[in-house]
Amino acid sequence: MAFTNRVREREELFWEMRIQEPTCYGFGASCRTTDNPFILPASERSKNNTSFQPFGFVVSMENKIAPGYLTEKIGYAFGAGAVPIYWGDTATVCDFFNPAAFINVRDFAGPRAAADFAVQVWRDPHKLQAYLDAPLTLNSRLADYEAVRTEYRPWQAPFVDRLRDAFPDLS
Repeated sequence: MAFTNRVREREELFWEMRIQEPTCYGFGASCRTTDNPFILPASERSKNNTSFQPFGFVVSMENKIAPGYLTEKIGYAFGAGAVPIYWGDTATVCDFFNPAAFINVRDFAGPRAAADFAVQVWRDPHKLQAYLDAPLTLNSRLADYEAVRTEYRPWQAPFVDRLRDAFPDLS
C-alpha cells in the first residue's frame, strides 16, 4: 500500500490486514510500516506499473467515492500482476474491469470484513489463483476509457496508454 492522503476506510483495511498478516507492508505518509523491505520514492511510483510486482495484492482504494470517479490505482495493481483490493465507485470500475479479477471492498460489510476476506484469499493458493486467472475485462478488450472519462481529466490518457501497453490483447 502506498498512499499519502489519509482515508479512514483505507487505513482501517490496511491495519486490519497487517494485524492478521505481517507480510502486509505500507509506504507513503498513510499507513507506513517501518519494517518495509520495499522502498520506492514517490516520484517513481507513477512511472512504472511493475513497481508493485513483488506483491500478491495491491490496495487500490480511491480517495473518495463519487459517480464516474476512477483513477490509475487499480490499473497499477493489474499492471503488476497483483490482485487489486478496490474501494471506489463500483458502477464505474465494473464498466471497465471484471469484478472477478479484484476484491471490491464495497461488497463487504466494511473494510474489516474485506480485510478478513483478503487475508483468507492470500492464505489459500486456489482462491488467490482464481483472481489471478480471471480475465481483466468481461468483453476481452479494454473499454474505450478515453472517450468516456478523459474529456475533463486529460491526465487519464497516459494511464490508458500504459494499460494498453501492458495488456495489448485487451486493446
